[in-house]
Amino acid sequence: MRAFLVAGFIVFAVGCYTYAAGASQAAPSREAVDALVMGACLDAVADEVVKNAVGAMGGPRTQILILPKSRRSDGFLSAQQLESELPASEWESGVPLAEALRSRSASVQAIPVPSSRHPTRLLEASELGVEPKSPWVEFYRPGYSTDNRSALVRAHFGPTAHGAAFTCLVTVERGSWAIRWSKVSYFA
Repeated sequence: MRAFLVAGFIVFAVGCYTYAAGASQAAPSREAVDALVMGACLDAVADEVVKNAVGAMGGPRTQILILPKSRRSDGFLSAQQLESELPASEWESGVPLAEALRSRSASVQAIPVPSSRHPTRLLEASELGVEPKSPWVEFYRPGYSTDNRSALVRAHFGPTAHGAAFTCLVTVERGSWAIRWSKVSYFA
């Protein structure tokens, strides 16, 4: 047992030294980065997402349910649709990333749980038969700039009377993902 503890300490010490000496660390996986940028975006719009959901006792439902699969690219990702929802200055900054967003959303894929400060959980398969009464979000896969320092995030959310979506531009600032702008759109 003592030998095991000593060996563990040595491995820990070597690891600390290697890190302190500046050894390169593996880049985070795309899924981990997706969770960060989706979480940053969700934090920016969470109040808007939860304001329409009311619990059984009339109080707000604040946990946001995340649909476990991404939404497939559709008309809501078209240049015309995005341009009609976004102010000109926001659309101009999002144009280069819109194609990456459409490309990554060409097929349905598993979604990671967003790294959000807001309480979230993935919906279970058994819960997918009816629209939840709690706030829910269905993300497209984020689209990234070629230098991976900007991302365009888009998602649909509910419950709402006629549907709604949010779009965010997220950029790396001082080593972490930060919202440059976000826009919520309600459909008639």
